[in-house]
This record gives sequence, C-alpha cells and structure tokens, in this order.
Amino acid sequence: MSSELHPVRNGSEPIGRPPVCSDDELLALARRLHLEDGRVPTVTRIQAAGACQKARAVAVRRLIAQETAELQAREIVTVPPSVESAVRSTLTAWLQLATDQVNDALVEFRLEADERIDKREQEIEDLRQLNDTLARDNDELQRRLQNCDQQLADQTLALETERRESARYKAVASERRAMLNLALRAGKS
Repeated sequence: MSSELHPVRNGSEPIGRPPVCSDDELLALARRLHLEDGRVPTVTRIQAAGACQKARAVAVRRLIAQETAELQAREIVTVPPSVESAVRSTLTAWLQLATDQVNDALVEFRLEADERIDKREQEIEDLRQLNDTLARDNDELQRRLQNCDQQLADQTLALETERRESARYKAVASERRAMLNLALRAGKS
C-alpha cells in the first residue's frame, strides 16, 4: 500500500466530513428557521436544513437562543415614555434639590472659611504690631544699655583714677608721716 492513498495522520487534519456550509451561513440559516417557526429551532431541524454535525447545530442553536433572550430582555426592560418622563422629571427635581443643598453648604462653608481667614489675618496683624512694638522697645533698651555700659565704663575709669590718686596720696602721706616721725625723733634727740 502506498502512503499517498493512506496519508499518515498527525493531528492537524480536521476530523470528520468537511462542512457543507460555513459558520456564518449556518447562523443565517438558523435565524431564517427561527423567523419561519417563531421559536428557537431544534438541533435536529438545524442539522437537517444545514447538513451539519450535531456539535455545530448545538452551538448555532445556543447563539440563536442567546440572541432571542437578549431581545426579550430589552423588551421587558424598555420603559414606557410616560414612566421615563416621570423618572426624568423626578431625577431633575432631585438633582436641583441636591444642587441647592450642596450650594447652601458651600456658601456656609465659604463664609465660615472667610471668617476664619479674616480672624487669622487680624491675629497676624496684631502679632506684627506687637513685634514692631517689641522691636522698638528692644532698640530703646539696647540704647539705654549702651548708655549704662558707657556710664559704667566712665565711672570705672574714674574710680580707677581715684584709686590711683588715693594710693598716691596715701603714699605721699605715708612718706610725710615717716619724715615727720624722723623729724620728731631728731628733734627729741
């Protein structure tokens, strides 16, 4: 036997017979059957009409069922215009009320914040004035201290001068006393 007649399978070849129609064609066929029957077609009906394997028919039937369920859900969820209008007007009123409340709260918050800012600015101004006053007082005290230091230096110098003079006078007085004592001793003798 030749290998051309019986090719060796390697797993990449499709298994089973080739499809009669593509996936898109099979889906279009199932949709047409759905419209004709008015319900989701059965797997057997899809297989018979499309000449496909059961697995493909099940997959297509599942897609049609899902599409149908989505359409039915949209119909159920669809809101009548009157209800939609009432909800919109209620939502608009609620949003306006919420906006008014937030606006009132913001105005109150801003007023309180402005008050706190004004109070802090006044405190800062008071502290600046106090700082200026203390700086002026400090300058005056520094000037007085310098005057006192100068007076102390002058008085210390004068005291030192007087101490030197006093020491000189004491020395002169001591010398005179010693001379006088000598003269008295010499006069007694």
